[in-house]
Amino acid sequence: MSLKRKYRTKITIPKLQLPRANVQKASLPIPTSPSLQLLRQAMEKAAVEGNGNLDTQYFDCLGKGHSCWLAVRTEGFQRGVGLEVEQDGSVSFEFDDASLAQPSGSRDLIGQARFIFDETSVARALCREIAQHYAVLAIARSLQEGGCDIELTSIQEGCVQGGKSHRVIIRGRDKMGRVRQVSVGPKAEVEVDMIGFRGDDCVAAETKLRAQLQEFGLQLEVTAHHQKERDALAGFQPRVSEQTGGTV
Repeated sequence: MSLKRKYRTKITIPKLQLPRANVQKASLPIPTSPSLQLLRQAMEKAAVEGNGNLDTQYFDCLGKGHSCWLAVRTEGFQRGVGLEVEQDGSVSFEFDDASLAQPSGSRDLIGQARFIFDETSVARALCREIAQHYAVLAIARSLQEGGCDIELTSIQEGCVQGGKSHRVIIRGRDKMGRVRQVSVGPKAEVEVDMIGFRGDDCVAAETKLRAQLQEFGLQLEVTAHHQKERDALAGFQPRVSEQTGGTV
């Protein structure tokens, strides 16, 4: 039995970058916009790393194809995952999880067997991988457009559903030696430390980076401000984080 599943990412494409509703199910290549082109690059990267390919449909356990904007099929998950972009710009991936479901031993109200899902789903791992690739590409482009030199580091963090997880650190150093250190987690959560900035300069740089990432549908959370000189913060009023309620 086919079991259609959906993985929802943290990415929301700005509406101005979306095509008209009547081309929502586009064939290759997907419509041109900065965000959608980066999504394609992220999916191409996942396909190459997984010895797979891009397609315009993913398949269920019965071999039936389901059309989508774009799909990635890899050696490890040949049915593939399909990209879906809703009318509000939210990005998700669809796939058939049937082979990874196990009977729970109980039945629902109409007598059919209930299933529990294998949390090691390779499909979910592939979706997370694409979302993380997208965030890294968007951040690197934003920092480079701001005149920063880029350095990338990948840090192994352990395991999440579907396999091993890692965090990618992108360090963007400007001509004044100041660093925007951005961390992208295994679920594409984005945090940044501003290193070497002073007072208003820190706020301005943070605001600019936040606006750049919003153009790619990403939300930025500032986790710390590191100063070369502590007294540079004298008179600087901490602001309340919209996401955490804490000060930044």
